[in-house]
Amino acid sequence: MKLFYIFPLKGPINGVKIIATHVLDRLKRDNIDIVEIDTSQAVEYSNFGKFSLKKVFFLKDIFSRLKSLDKNDYVLMNLSTKGFSFYRDLAILSFLIYKDANITIQIHANGLEDIKSGIIKNILNRIKIIVINKKQYQDLHQYKNVFYLENSLPDYYNGIFDPIVASKNTIQLLYMSNLSRPKGIDLLNEICEVIASEKLNYTITICGGILDEYTKSILSRITSKYGFLNYIGPIDRIEAKMEIYQKHDFLLFLSNRNYEVYPLVYIEALMNGLSVITTEQIVADGIISDGRGLLLKNDNFITFISEFSGEKLRNLKKSNRQKFEDDYQFESYFQAIKKIIFNEL
Repeated sequence: MKLFYIFPLKGPINGVKIIATHVLDRLKRDNIDIVEIDTSQAVEYSNFGKFSLKKVFFLKDIFSRLKSLDKNDYVLMNLSTKGFSFYRDLAILSFLIYKDANITIQIHANGLEDIKSGIIKNILNRIKIIVINKKQYQDLHQYKNVFYLENSLPDYYNGIFDPIVASKNTIQLLYMSNLSRPKGIDLLNEICEVIASEKLNYTITICGGILDEYTKSILSRITSKYGFLNYIGPIDRIEAKMEIYQKHDFLLFLSNRNYEVYPLVYIEALMNGLSVITTEQIVADGIISDGRGLLLKNDNFITFISEFSGEKLRNLKKSNRQKFEDDYQFESYFQAIKKIIFNEL
């Protein structure tokens, strides 16, 4: 039996590609016969979500890769929930069902709960569906085979981590996200205005790809206006990303309310001991519980940050790191996925 692994894997980085790569690497260690099918088509960050004729021809290439699929072969596949990619993935699923494959899909975005089509519901009732937060699980109750499994990431530090607290008094804020309007570029602008008007001794490092021209113009203006901003672009190497996390004190997460499903940067921040200052998201309460982080409202981040310096900040980082160790065991997460794929639950 083979496992067909159908996910976006290459090109500009986003959360789906990060988790997909980690799971694929772990599957390979188990010597499973894997056929990789990369569905990523964006070559630049601005290509995400954009239609082109190349995507239509690309679908033909995917079907050619599926010719070796036999009855009862296993499939783990990412299902896009919007735009052309959604209909592309439905076409792939229909073919996989026709071939009597044993199919599991993962949902990393909102939107499937809004589907009304009986034909689409019939397709989805013939496969296993993994969702990554409780609201998705509740919203998709009409489907027969839905499994709830929160995201996780391997511990970069292999259990050995000592939080770093800079001796200088400057607070180091990190904004680790691809950049767009729904991902919070306007709110970032507002926060910069508050920091400047209050003359706060903060810096903000911005890491991520620019997804649209509006964001590009806003980012250009605020980086020119505020000396405490440093934009360093997208970070692809895991070593470089972890080094950046280690140098910072708090993570800013500014996406529109409930825009995100389960942000991997939440997990990366906790892995590195950072508290998360976040807009309201479906899973945010669990991340910031017990005073570890903050639900952002107006300028309340100033009061929250002022409570922590020196040893207090170090203890806060230890608490965040402990939450990661307690709640995010990648091996357990991987074994759960494996059981779902191979019908062991």
